[in-house]
Amino acid sequence: LWSSYECICKNPWAHLGTHCEENINKKALTFQTPESYLKKNYLVDNTTDAEKNRLKKMMTENVLMNLRTYDDNSLVLYANDNLNNFIHLFIHNGTQIIYLFNHENEIVQMNVTHEKINKGESVQIAIIRTENTTTLHVNKRNSTINKIAKLLTNYTNKPWTNPELEVIRPQRPPAPPTDYFQMNLGGYDSYSLHLASRATLLPQGGYVGCIRGFKIADHVVDLSRKAQQEDDIDLTGVLPECNMKCDSEPCKNGGICTENFKKQESSCDCELTSYFGEYCMEEKGADFNGESILQRRFVLSGPIWKVKIKLAFSSNDLRQKNTVLLLVQTENKRSYYLLVAITQDGYLKFEEDREEAAYGAEVKNRNFLNGARHTVYYTRHGDEAKLLIDRIEVPLEKLPPQDLWEALDVGSNEVQIGGLNTTDPRLKIYKGYNGCLSNIFVEINNQSSMKPLEEYMLYTRSDTEKVNVVNAQGVRSAQCSADFDEAWPEHDQSTHNGSFLISVDKTWVEDPPIRIPYDSLYQQPDDEEENTDKIFIALIVIFVLGLCYTGYHMWRTNKAHKMRLEKEEDEKIMRDKEKATKLQEPRISFGQLNKDDDDTNKDGEKKPNGVMIDMIPTVIIEVPNDDKPASRRGSLRFRDIADNGWEPLEEKDEPSDNEEEESQEQSDSKETDSESDESHESEECDESEKEKEIDESAETTKENSLKKHRSTRELNKGPPTSTLTTQLPYKIDEDGSNEMLTS
Repeated sequence: LWSSYECICKNPWAHLGTHCEENINKKALTFQTPESYLKKNYLVDNTTDAEKNRLKKMMTENVLMNLRTYDDNSLVLYANDNLNNFIHLFIHNGTQIIYLFNHENEIVQMNVTHEKINKGESVQIAIIRTENTTTLHVNKRNSTINKIAKLLTNYTNKPWTNPELEVIRPQRPPAPPTDYFQMNLGGYDSYSLHLASRATLLPQGGYVGCIRGFKIADHVVDLSRKAQQEDDIDLTGVLPECNMKCDSEPCKNGGICTENFKKQESSCDCELTSYFGEYCMEEKGADFNGESILQRRFVLSGPIWKVKIKLAFSSNDLRQKNTVLLLVQTENKRSYYLLVAITQDGYLKFEEDREEAAYGAEVKNRNFLNGARHTVYYTRHGDEAKLLIDRIEVPLEKLPPQDLWEALDVGSNEVQIGGLNTTDPRLKIYKGYNGCLSNIFVEINNQSSMKPLEEYMLYTRSDTEKVNVVNAQGVRSAQCSADFDEAWPEHDQSTHNGSFLISVDKTWVEDPPIRIPYDSLYQQPDDEEENTDKIFIALIVIFVLGLCYTGYHMWRTNKAHKMRLEKEEDEKIMRDKEKATKLQEPRISFGQLNKDDDDTNKDGEKKPNGVMIDMIPTVIIEVPNDDKPASRRGSLRFRDIADNGWEPLEEKDEPSDNEEEESQEQSDSKETDSESDESHESEECDESEKEKEIDESAETTKENSLKKHRSTRELNKGPPTSTLTTQLPYKIDEDGSNEMLTS
């Protein structure tokens, strides 16, 4: 099945061979002017009989020919013999191929209509004859009649039963002429051929263009070689081959290429492309921000009977609002306006109030805010109007009449682009346009041909004073999208070398075998698992419980963390308060008593004051009663022996009665301490004599001092005012300073 293949040619008439390798359309002639043509006249000559017989078969055999021209009315082929047998092929109105031939003494006519005959594209013509029918093919179209060509065998100067169908007739003398056969290609010889009366309806002008692939039966006529070999014939304006400039496709963006066969040049028709320039590639556009308006004034006299509008746009604005692309308005005393807008749904809307009636259309089959390039082309002459959206014609419908409105101002004749500035209540729903506009062209009554964007951007020096812009910052030079919303008609290369697309029913291979599903007879059926829903629900429950536990654990952790922070903060506050308490405690000093009885040391200095009991060092603590604690130099503080030193201090704005009592008691304590110092001095003088008494009263004094200290603190909540002794190696100096002494 897959061991062979078959090639299907795009143009089965012109492409020959197993692999479509031969293209007979390469053998061609080019006729540059209407006066140029190729003529072949074969008389009785044994040297040319073979060629004459091959050419004469065109009257009864199949004929192939390919045309490329822009002609509306022209002669393509005319051939006849001495017995009035003929074939006649010509173009009429640029849309018809007419073929005439004789069925014995009857003229037969065949017509095929094709709209692209005069577009410069490849037009393949095939005359196919069978035993009982004749078919005329023009590209994909054809016409068939149940008659075939039958040649006359006897000469007469009035050969036809329907001579009214004859367009060109040869000379017909009363006597039979000499045997001959002549062929005229691209024109005719006015000396030997004459126009009949019907030629006024079917003009027979000279053919300008290419004739290619001329094939009669199985013989391909090499037209290029024939044109080069005929030295005795005037072939001015006839060129071998067919080299058209349009084959290189110089026109872009859907521009139509027109060949100038005489000058061997090409030109581009950019009318429907939304571009301009030599090759339909130039563009002058601008971006509008939705808040700017470009206004162009024009002069108008009389009614508007002719209008032409061209523009292109692209936008991605999806804010769902009615926006104006272009507005042509007149003074408010007239009701005329022309509007091109986009609705809030992204549809294109066109309206024209012609004062007598209003017409419009709304295209809803696509979204015009998709960022692609869209085109608007409108032309009207009188009541004949034509609207093309994206090069597709859209019919106009008559709009219902609108209510009369009162003009608030005079208004002006203006073209407004990208927005509108008008008091017309019919246009109050429209806002400014946000997007790109380019290549805007407006023509009114052949009086004003306007290109507002080019005039504003000074691409042209004329009429720039008539242009005004509102919010010029919102108009910036730009180029709109070059991607059209849908593909333009493609110019396949095959159309330029004589090919055209035709529908062929024959497939290149046979259909593949039908697939039959395989069913196993021994396969055990699968058991459907049960309780799958329960398992799924259980997994979901476990997952939810896991999430709940995780959330609870995170909450507990966070709560413990906050409690730890609060505890640390409380401890910090307690430490700060304790430090503040320490700074307000009184200072004490200690001194050490030696066992020596002498009042002076070896150096002659006086020993410090102290009390000695049983040769054990005793500490005497004096607590000053001054409000301001005395400066201290020792290392032992009063808090070491105080019971309530940890209590925090309270701040008070004014001294209380207890504080006054404490200050009074502290002053009394100072007097007591001074008297005690004097007694100590006297005791030191008699220390040796009274040592025994001191030993006996040491413990009694100690207990009394402790009791007095406790009672004083309970009353005053401050340091004790009496003297406390303990068996520690410390003493109090006379000058009030506290020191630690070592033996």
